[in-house]
Amino acid sequence: MPKQVDPKFMISVRGIVLNEFGEVLLVKRNKKDRYNPGKWELPGGKYAGLKNLEEAVEIHVERETSLIVEAEPGTYYCHSRGYISEGTYKGRTFLEITLLTKSIAGKVEITKDHTEFIWCSPEEVFSYDLSLESKKAITQYLRDIAYPKEVANAHKVPILITAKALVSDERGRVLLLKRASNDAQPLKWEMPGGKIDKLETLNESLKREVLEETGLLIEIVKPSAHIQSKVANVRKYKGYTYVVIVSTAIVRGGKIRLSDEHEDYKWVYKKNIPELDLAENAKLPLVELLL
Repeated sequence: MPKQVDPKFMISVRGIVLNEFGEVLLVKRNKKDRYNPGKWELPGGKYAGLKNLEEAVEIHVERETSLIVEAEPGTYYCHSRGYISEGTYKGRTFLEITLLTKSIAGKVEITKDHTEFIWCSPEEVFSYDLSLESKKAITQYLRDIAYPKEVANAHKVPILITAKALVSDERGRVLLLKRASNDAQPLKWEMPGGKIDKLETLNESLKREVLEETGLLIEIVKPSAHIQSKVANVRKYKGYTYVVIVSTAIVRGGKIRLSDEHEDYKWVYKKNIPELDLAENAKLPLVELLL
């Protein structure tokens, strides 16, 4: 029988432990620890071939905190720390799997591996010096499932992402739209497109926006051909990081029918673009991609 190959993984399991108030339990590592000394983290430990991941995290959380917790099946966040270059686990790839759990009984009593514990609200979590793996897991948890948008985004820089299409026809002209007179940047010329909605990919959003604004069906040729960003300083988006992603595209069907956002359109040759009064977010992409 051939010798089994050792994949050389070191796996740990941790729990995002929630109490009845929706607060997250953090524990602080002993400053004498070799790895992450003094860092705050989620409770857990090494996976040692127990029956399943849910049982493993329940056991480790109880050992470290004395809490009885119940793991939610099917909710996993997996992160890799990569190759370990020194210490007991030298030469192994470290994987950390975090499960969502809830506290159902007990009172927190920490072991000598940790010096402190705290229950903190989601918006407070990132004010603590977290280990990288716990930070990743909590970020993904807040982003994906548990808390309202305003809470999940409390630790983030506000950001607005817009997808724009540089649509060309068979004669090499590009499609530009003239903004309505009652809109922001009135009567300026721009590329079709708009803000990316939740649960949309970049391409899905761009095709939808172009169809809504022009009545045209497009095919994306080169996604993310140009990306630019700036900090907005006007109106309701003041202070936001404003990101514009421009993709090149061609028309596959439809007939131009403008929405209320625009009052005119033009198919423009490259050489004539500088003659137009362009919107701010259109100038740099058009210059770099065409001129």
